[in-house]
Amino acid sequence: MVLHRELDLLLSSHLTDPTRGDGAKSNSISIEKKIEFLESITGKVTNRRSRRWLNDRLLMELVPRLNAEEIRGLFAPPPWGDEVPPSTFSRTNVEEWDRFRNIDMDKEVNIIHAFEKSLEKRKGHIDADKMAVLNGWHRVGCSTREALRRSSPSDLIEGYEECLRAFIIESTDGDVLELRIKDPFHRLLLHGVCEVDAFTDSAFKGNPAAVCLLEEDKNDYWFQSVAAEFNISETCYLTSIHGTSIPRFGLRWFTPVSEVNLCGHATLAAAQTLFSTGLVDNNVIEFVTLSGILTAKKIPASNVTSAQNDEAKDTFYIELDFPADPIAESNSDDTSLISEALNGASIIDIKRTKNGDDLLVVVSSGKNVTEVEPQLDVIGKIAGRGVIVTGIAPSESGFDFYSRYFCPKFGINEDPVCGSAHCSLATYWSKKLGKCDLNAYQASARGGAINIHLDEQKQRVFLRGKAITVMEGCILV
Repeated sequence: MVLHRELDLLLSSHLTDPTRGDGAKSNSISIEKKIEFLESITGKVTNRRSRRWLNDRLLMELVPRLNAEEIRGLFAPPPWGDEVPPSTFSRTNVEEWDRFRNIDMDKEVNIIHAFEKSLEKRKGHIDADKMAVLNGWHRVGCSTREALRRSSPSDLIEGYEECLRAFIIESTDGDVLELRIKDPFHRLLLHGVCEVDAFTDSAFKGNPAAVCLLEEDKNDYWFQSVAAEFNISETCYLTSIHGTSIPRFGLRWFTPVSEVNLCGHATLAAAQTLFSTGLVDNNVIEFVTLSGILTAKKIPASNVTSAQNDEAKDTFYIELDFPADPIAESNSDDTSLISEALNGASIIDIKRTKNGDDLLVVVSSGKNVTEVEPQLDVIGKIAGRGVIVTGIAPSESGFDFYSRYFCPKFGINEDPVCGSAHCSLATYWSKKLGKCDLNAYQASARGGAINIHLDEQKQRVFLRGKAITVMEGCILV
């Protein structure tokens, strides 16, 4: 009853009834007067649902009639504070309202003008057309209304107009219009690139990777130049491959100085981008790479036994299906050089990885791993790609082993969390510890956790980890 009384109060006002009073006079009311009136109503509104309805009503009824200055004034914090949960339009916390203030209002006004002009048939029927648009607008789905108010590309406005016109003409009062505002892949192409922190659930931890989504392939010079510009451990490039039952993308990885055949954390970052933005509607993605077809699978956190505490109900891991990297004897005469490269660390074993061509150096403990002070200029003189340092983890840590990875030859002094290195670490530690399921921690400054399963028969390593997107942007060249 309270809600109905409050709705009756609002509906009785001249602001929400366009047929009442002089239209010209109504249009001349300033945004300050409109807000002032709504604030006076708010003092009589006690029901939260009514408050949200009130703000939704303001947007739905007034926005198509406001000029540019009025629209800018409309996007100010509501008068009732932060205690009301935000709805689609009733954005009541500081962060959400800041996002609204940053919207390009001039672009929004142009969209509104485009709608108005496209619906003008004859001079004498302009008002009737506006009312038809408003009546249809009321029945447009909330998510669609929000998307139309945001930065919609101008070349798509005509298509939206046609959908709205058809909806207004053909629909009944009970119908609701839901527009597919943009194909998600093309929407993200407007941004161009995301930066994702992989093998972590916290921003600014794990290993950052730039994920670039491309509408068409570029040349290798462009790939390498962009990777050098980002200057992080890996930049990867995705191109959509159509005509497959499972979503499939071409995937290439570049460090700041060269292309690599395999990269775990950038693959995880690519999968995170596709899963979290809705670019794929499947729990499995296939990547066509220089190392063959690699699979990424979205799995619930409840299915993974890890050293991390997964309290959130809707969290998920991404599982990467990678080839195992066998371990071989090093047969190196550079023992003294290796000791110098690690600044005299306590070395107990030295191996070499067959596929990655990395030196795997085992030290006496996980604590020694964290204390290693690499001499990067000396590491650059050691044969092979890079140096993996590893040791048994402290018993209280919840992990099985620690590791670090140094690869200055490829422009990566220390890789914060290296997925491909764990394809060989899994082989080594599975044999040493006598088990196929392992929890690993890469003890770099940023740190990162990897859950591992080794399939010895098929020689596959399943790397499971989380990731978080920290930036979106666009490449302008």
